[in-house]
Amino acid sequence: MGGAAIAPVYRRTPGGGWAVPTGRVLVRFAAGESADQHREDLADAGYVIDEVLRYAPHAAWVRARSGDLADALTRIARLAELARVENVEPQMVSEVSRRT
Repeated sequence: MGGAAIAPVYRRTPGGGWAVPTGRVLVRFAAGESADQHREDLADAGYVIDEVLRYAPHAAWVRARSGDLADALTRIARLAELARVENVEPQMVSEVSRRT
């Protein structure tokens, strides 16, 4: 298929617009924590840090260590169970809607 990948597509709300996961997951640790301090915990859960947010060093975009989109989505519960994690959310891309 010329480099095309097959990926799941979701609706954000029933009857809402379509959204496609990117394979990245935002992990936010408790205030005062550093996402960099949790690299080993994230690795044990099967993830690697893709980007620590400069404006929020307690949060980071992570990817499944395998690079597989399915692994990134199916292992999210492991991230949520890590100590000091307050929020976990997959990155989703959706169609732009313009206000009129």
